[in-house]
Amino acid sequence: MIDPRTVNTNKTSPIGTGPFKFKEWRRGDRVDLVRNPEYWQPGVPKLASVTMRFIGDPQAQAAALRAGDIDAFPNFAAPELFGEFQKDARFKAVVGVTPRKLVAALNNQRDPLKDAGVRQAMMSAFDRKAVIDGAFSGFVTPIGSHFAPTDPGYVDLTSVWAFDPTKARKLLAEAGYPNGFTVAIKTRQMSDTTRAAEVMQELLADVGITLNMVPSEFPAKWIDEVFLKKDYEVSIIDHAEPMDIDIYSRPTYYFGYHNPKFDWRRESHGRSITSRALQGGRSCSRVGGTRAGWGRPPAAIPPQFLRRNHRRTARNDAVSVHRATVEAAANFGRAAPGRPPNPGRRRFVADRPRHAPSASNRTNPWSITSASGLTWETDTGHRHNPA
Repeated sequence: MIDPRTVNTNKTSPIGTGPFKFKEWRRGDRVDLVRNPEYWQPGVPKLASVTMRFIGDPQAQAAALRAGDIDAFPNFAAPELFGEFQKDARFKAVVGVTPRKLVAALNNQRDPLKDAGVRQAMMSAFDRKAVIDGAFSGFVTPIGSHFAPTDPGYVDLTSVWAFDPTKARKLLAEAGYPNGFTVAIKTRQMSDTTRAAEVMQELLADVGITLNMVPSEFPAKWIDEVFLKKDYEVSIIDHAEPMDIDIYSRPTYYFGYHNPKFDWRRESHGRSITSRALQGGRSCSRVGGTRAGWGRPPAAIPPQFLRRNHRRTARNDAVSVHRATVEAAANFGRAAPGRPPNPGRRRFVADRPRHAPSASNRTNPWSITSASGLTWETDTGHRHNPA
């Protein structure tokens, strides 16, 4: 929520309710925060001030840690250097997990990508392990759907469109592209996605597909060109929102994906679970992007048994929606940095570690802290944007 009176000044003098107050922003360099004496929780925060520095270059991040210029780095961008800090007694290096999915999105409204056979060929040409090892030094979990292993209803579908270059060439020939084709991939200015795109480039070239890399500054340029105007063929980006499989049934979403069968499965699943929740008259909880309820059990049946059964039913329903994405249509799949991807979706996915909410029992992915320094966490949990 934003107070209408502060709309015009929030960019330079933000007003919030967190444990720290804004002090100064040095554009491109740092943000300085100080303790909020009026914070609702007594004794919090314990730090008098916090300085957040902006260091985009992975090598510079590592250098700043080694020199002691910073106390912690919650989302270290150089996985190939992570082992060094794990062995250094001065640091505490922790690998965490998140529901993020790294997606190589395909524009389903552009030729030749609107052809399901072409998307299947690209998926078959994609070696998740090669991307994980080459771009993320192994700090990633391959996924075969738009679900993470931490999501309710997760099923490992990495075998649905497994790496098979021979099959990829066959599918391309059947789709009318025996000699392949050329497409461009718009990549944000992040080292991990750039490395992943380079590995993809080699893998696709092996089956005759030329992938030209086009840098796109994130967020401004990427949001405008790809997310809003859909002016792209292939793009690679993080999807941070958990349980967001419903994006495949959004008619205006930037994938341009439309499949009546998937839409019907998702809608009917939502109606059936919502109906059970209303009939039960008890609480509801989010499962698979729809409402799942633990209905109130009839008096004649032991409530413990019924509730347990309802939970099982809700989970199975979530799984059925997950499987429906495989049946719905073949797309580009995924690989994940610390996470799983989509069931034969239109893109490749790798979900990369990201920091969790401060109240969570999860650790920050690839986080590095000075053993003798102070650490801090943010109060906000997952980042809710298309990246």
